[in-house]
Parts: sequence; C-alpha cells; structure tokens
Amino acid sequence: MIVRRITGHLKKQHWTAVFLDLAIVVLGVFIGLQVNNWNEARNEQRTERAYLERLRVDFDANVKELQSFIDGRRSDGKTLSELAIALHDGGTPPSVEALQSPLCRWGAPPLPALRQGTYNELVSSGRLSLLRDERLRTLLADYSAAEDRSVYVGTLLPTVLQGTASLDGYRSWVVTSKAAATRNGAVGCDFNIAGMQRDPRIASAVAQLFRYQKLHENFRRAELDSALAVKTRLDQLIGTNR
Repeated sequence: MIVRRITGHLKKQHWTAVFLDLAIVVLGVFIGLQVNNWNEARNEQRTERAYLERLRVDFDANVKELQSFIDGRRSDGKTLSELAIALHDGGTPPSVEALQSPLCRWGAPPLPALRQGTYNELVSSGRLSLLRDERLRTLLADYSAAEDRSVYVGTLLPTVLQGTASLDGYRSWVVTSKAAATRNGAVGCDFNIAGMQRDPRIASAVAQLFRYQKLHENFRRAELDSALAVKTRLDQLIGTNR
C-alpha cells in the first residue's frame, strides 16, 4: 500500500507527500530494527545471567572441593614428615591407620572432583563473549591456566614412583575389619615399620613423597586462590544485576 501511495504521489509530483511517505517508511524500519536489537539484547542478558548463575554454582563447589583436597594433602604431608623424622632420628612413627592415606595408594593419588562443564561449554561453543565483564573473562582464563598447572604435577608421578620403589617391599595389602583403618572399605595396607627403620633408603623415599605432596598442595593452593577470585567476581556481578 505504501508503495502505491508513493508511486501515486510521484506521478502527481506531490513532493511533500512523497517525502512524508518515505520518512514514515524509514522511521518504521528504524523502529523495527531498534525493537529487534532490544529483544536480542534482552535475550543475551538473560542467557548471560543464566551462565553467571551456573558458573557460581560450579565455583562454589570447586572452592569447597579444592579446600577439602588441600586439607587432605596437608594432613598427608604432616604424616609423611613425622614418618621421615622418625626413620631418620629413631623416634616414634605414625600409626598404621595414619599411614593409610599417604602410603597405601601413593601410586594413585586422589584428584579433586571439579566442576568445569559450564566454562568448557562457553569456550567450546564460542559463547564466552556473552560474558560482558572483561575482568571475569580474565579471571576465568587465569583459573583454567592454574588448573592446567596443577594437572602438570601429575606428570611427575612416574619419576616419584621410581624414587620410592623401595617402599613397596615394606607394604602389604590386607583385608581388615577396622573401618578406621582405610577410606576404601575393608581393604587397606599394613606396613613393616621395623623393616623401614633398618633400611637406609626408606627415609629418603619418604622425604621424596613428602616433597611431592607439598608440591601438589602448593599448586592446588594457587588454583584455589584463582577459584576464589572467580567466585568473588561472580558474587559481585550477580549481586549487582539483582
């Protein structure tokens, strides 16, 4: 209809009417584009908010998991330190129960169960730019790098195992009825402490395990600090957007 009107005005050379009709068309297109852009912006904001909420759930869980993991490594490191000192100086070694965590399965150290799904989804889908806060994107990248460095520590394990192979001769697997003896049901380890004390290699092997535990703990501590920074920023952004 508008086209026919403009054509009719052109034929009659009603220039004012032509300009008014064109202005109406341009204004209508402009308003339509603005409404479309506004709707897209609203949808992106809702999507961003959903991702922020999901990231906060993930990092709340990750902070707790990393702190628990670090506490466990610190406890294991303390036990190993006490054992190394006892072997070197002839003191009283830790109990068999205390040695279960750091010595029973030293070839398969536990790993924290971290939630990475939301961040991986943002990266793999190319939607990371939906997070408008540049500071948050930087913190997320820093956390990912810190997690990669923590994983790298695991590549050192074969070397550690070579240096601590002598310990295996003083460890035997047992089935025990003592629930406190192991975190893995009724299967645990027994240790020939007297034999360890007579073998000059063992103090060095335990010291190597202690060093590895501290290295693992320190890298995960840096990862925890990075996760806390992400969590704090998420709390700030979500709090601001409420």
